[in-house]
Amino acid sequence: MWWLLAALSGNAEAGKAGREARREVRVVRRHTTTLTTYTDEYWRALRWSDFSRAGGHMADPEHRARWVVAETEAPEVRIQSAEILTITIGPELTEGEHLREAHVLVQIEGYAPKSQMLEKDTRDQVWVLTATGWFVEPGQEYGVSTRER
Repeated sequence: MWWLLAALSGNAEAGKAGREARREVRVVRRHTTTLTTYTDEYWRALRWSDFSRAGGHMADPEHRARWVVAETEAPEVRIQSAEILTITIGPELTEGEHLREAHVLVQIEGYAPKSQMLEKDTRDQVWVLTATGWFVEPGQEYGVSTRER
């Protein structure tokens, strides 16, 4: 009799784990769709040097204002094209103000205004999910070159 109870409770746990796994897949799929839209908007704004619009994807208003002013005066990079390659949504976070973190791999073509040499580069950019939505992590405005790792 005890083995029957053990088998039934094991099946219940397995069923619960399966439901949780399916729920997580749905949540990640939904976040990926949303973040794809946001990253496309963000990199399109950078492509057209619309720093105010790109700044809308930054959570901290003070950081956003400083970044928009600095980029408007002297942009770090002039983007000619950007293509989102992959979006990897991390697991749910239990501590801090961020609910999740995501890595966006984007291939850009652009140039630094000082060099005027067109270069192609792959960048890894961190986005964070807060209670109000997905935002570019401060310091990740252009991501980190995968060559720099």
